[in-house]
Amino acid sequence: MAIVGLLAGQLVHSGVAQMALLCVVAAGVYAPYGPWAMPAQVLRFEVIAVAMGLINALGNLGGFMGPYLVGRLIDLTGSQAAGFVALAGFLAAVAAVSWFCLRPTPAAGDHAVAAQRTA
Repeated sequence: MAIVGLLAGQLVHSGVAQMALLCVVAAGVYAPYGPWAMPAQVLRFEVIAVAMGLINALGNLGGFMGPYLVGRLIDLTGSQAAGFVALAGFLAAVAAVSWFCLRPTPAAGDHAVAAQRTA
């Protein structure tokens, strides 16, 4: 949803439509904050605290580097579209990693899922 909003915002030239699409992007980007318990479902108990610290550190790094990257791309290309396409690319990469690489750990007593994961 956020990727489509970012890319579509570069195609429309109405300020109202761009603002509406920016709201769509914000909804898509902030949607994952709801399931903050996700690390507890995909990681072992021993590493959850470290993983959540790493998630926060990378989020802060992205909060610093994102505006810098967009500004640099705007300076290099003279167009705002390059920065938004780069952000859409990063969102697509995160979505792909989340979709293909994260698997929930089986709950206690869920032997069928555990057997399927080891097979």
